[in-house]
Amino acid sequence: MGSPKPTSPWKTALLAALCAIASHGSCAPNVIEPTVTIAGLESWAFGAEKSTLVFAVEVTNPNAFGGTLVGADYHLEINGVAVGEGELEAEYAIPPADTVRIFLPLELDHVAFLKSFLAGDPENLSYTLWGTAHLETFVGDLERPFEKEERVTNAIR
Repeated sequence: MGSPKPTSPWKTALLAALCAIASHGSCAPNVIEPTVTIAGLESWAFGAEKSTLVFAVEVTNPNAFGGTLVGADYHLEINGVAVGEGELEAEYAIPPADTVRIFLPLELDHVAFLKSFLAGDPENLSYTLWGTAHLETFVGDLERPFEKEERVTNAIR
């Protein structure tokens, strides 16, 4: 029998890389999905031609790495009647271990808004805002749903 054949350099490098990947696989970061919470109604500009509501939303990133909010779509119902929807196309950096407040403008449909009052008690309105935030991170694209239901008593006084 002759002497053993030497291992080629590329096989050695490949074996080293596979060993490194296997040993670091257990060290992968623990990824916790960001949360999106509706903080509430920030402002309301009511006009004869056009009315705009602006809702504040907080995006919380509990991870050690950042991401980017690349958009959101959202809808509003009052007393069970769809009264508006919106789409946020701006981008916002979401730093690691931080919360960022973002504002979602929504234009009201005046006819639907009037129907929502007729559908319920004007002094006890209930509204639901829901939507989906689109986030990009190094682990991939995430879609985070959000929703808030609230009843407002003595709304008209």
